[in-house]
Amino acid sequence: MNSRFKWPWAAPILIYTVSALEVIIMISPFAAYYYSVYTPLLNVFQQFETTAWLSGFFLPHLTRSDHVLFAGIEYIGPPLAVLGLLGFLVCAAQLYYGKFIRKKMVLGFRRFSFRG
Repeated sequence: MNSRFKWPWAAPILIYTVSALEVIIMISPFAAYYYSVYTPLLNVFQQFETTAWLSGFFLPHLTRSDHVLFAGIEYIGPPLAVLGLLGFLVCAAQLYYGKFIRKKMVLGFRRFSFRG
């Protein structure tokens, strides 16, 4: 193999590294802003029973509430995530089977209908 570029894997690694660093750089100021501005406000809302649901409703991934409705929603998430993962795996298996094994285009799910 006579190639001008000896490390073809270097460019994708560099692109993914820069992309990951960009995400960290973009999120850091927002995290500082959130924890300095919104956390005291959410703590005030959490003190009163009538407004305690606000933090759990608008920011469920950042706060915790003992409200009955949110406790129920907390148990629905993992089964839905598993269901979504299984759906993805079924579709990915069909797609990659058609692309790499049969070398044909996948058109639909029914009976693994392939077109070639």
